[in-house]
Amino acid sequence: MLVKEIMTRGIDFLDRLDTVQKAAQKMLRDNIGALPVFDSNFLVGIVSDRDITLRSSSFGKDPQRTRVCDIMTPEVFVCDQNDTVEEAASIMEKRQVRRLPVTNEQKHIVGMVSLTDLAKGFNLKIAVG
Repeated sequence: MLVKEIMTRGIDFLDRLDTVQKAAQKMLRDNIGALPVFDSNFLVGIVSDRDITLRSSSFGKDPQRTRVCDIMTPEVFVCDQNDTVEEAASIMEKRQVRRLPVTNEQKHIVGMVSLTDLAKGFNLKIAVG
């Protein structure tokens, strides 16, 4: 099974200068836990609900003034949409991440794969068999 069969498509993103409040609002609206962060057309990080909690809220930072670039995780690992589910799981295990942006042949982000997506994919694979 390939990543493109289980990934979440049509994901939103943030600009590095967006506020933490905007990030939290997008996560709430879309019921998601992480968003890729861009500077122009370049992926520069990822911000998660955990980043917001540990790097912003726990320090009492103002979410209306704090920028995403100040709390994001700058090291982003990705997988290709044509990678197998096992390859994505291996990257996530090795890098200890819960989500991976998914790229296409042109290296554009086309989705996100999460631990939940992987679990569903493995369950589907077992059921089909």
